[in-house]
Amino acid sequence: MLPIERKKVTAYVIFQGSPMRTFWRFFTCPGYRHVFVLLPIKANPKAGLLGKKWTLWIEPVGWGLAFEVLYEAPNKIAERMVRTGEATEAISYPLSLPPKRAYIPRGLWSCVTTVKAVLGLQSWMIITPLRLAEYLRRNGGKRIL
Repeated sequence: MLPIERKKVTAYVIFQGSPMRTFWRFFTCPGYRHVFVLLPIKANPKAGLLGKKWTLWIEPVGWGLAFEVLYEAPNKIAERMVRTGEATEAISYPLSLPPKRAYIPRGLWSCVTTVKAVLGLQSWMIITPLRLAEYLRRNGGKRIL
C-alpha cells in the first residue's frame, strides 16, 4: 500500500435557503435549508486554463451528487455568492485531507451528511445545516464577509 500524503486545505462551506417544498423544511431554519462545499484544486501552472486557482464544487442534490470544476478561486466564489444573496452564509474551514479517521455515515443521507463526510466530521449531533454552521464557527471556521 502506498503512503498517503496529508495536505492542509481550506474548505468553503456554503449555506443557502431552498424554495423546494420538502418535508424536512419543517426541521430547518429559513436561510439554512441546504449546504454544499467548495474545495481548492491546485492546478498545474503550465496548464494556463484561466489561472492557477481552480475549485471543485461538491453539491448533494435530490438525485445524487453533483460535481463541477470551476476556474476561479473558491474564496472568490464564496464571497460573490454571499455578496449577491445566493448564499445566506459562507464559512472557511481548515482541514487535512484525507481525514485522520474514516467517516461512517449514520442515519439518513442528506446534504449535511455529505458535507460532514467531506470535512471528516464525526459528530452525530449535527443533523441540520444551521447546526453544522454553529459547529464550524465554534471549531475554527471563519465567516466570509
